[in-house]
Amino acid sequence: MLRRTKAETNALIHDQVTEIYQITEGSGTLVTGGSLEGATATDLTRLNAGMSHTGVHRGGESRRVKVNDVISVKNNNVSKQLATKGLETSTSRACPDWLSLNKEELKGTIMRIPTREEIQPIANVQAVVEFYSR
Repeated sequence: MLRRTKAETNALIHDQVTEIYQITEGSGTLVTGGSLEGATATDLTRLNAGMSHTGVHRGGESRRVKVNDVISVKNNNVSKQLATKGLETSTSRACPDWLSLNKEELKGTIMRIPTREEIQPIANVQAVVEFYSR
């Protein structure tokens, strides 16, 4: 389990991996958009995340998310192209039961909080906790 006790000062973008966070109580914050300033390449292969970039996140929009919230892609060409590319490259993964996905409208609904058994982590959880605890 990763528990944040203070706000992150740095941002992290993975080149080939998407992180999924399970909110077990309450709600979470989804931040979209903005930019990554001072990006530095970081090899996180030991955490099964591959090449990534760290830097300072500037701007963007923050939203609280919880069960029954609908998350959709912004209605502009750049956002739609990025979302479509993401869907095309993730064809090997089925949409989980706790999430409803409408590919045509590029919209997803959090139907319920998933159980731990339904989340299939690809990373060594202990290594991730140790990495972020430094």
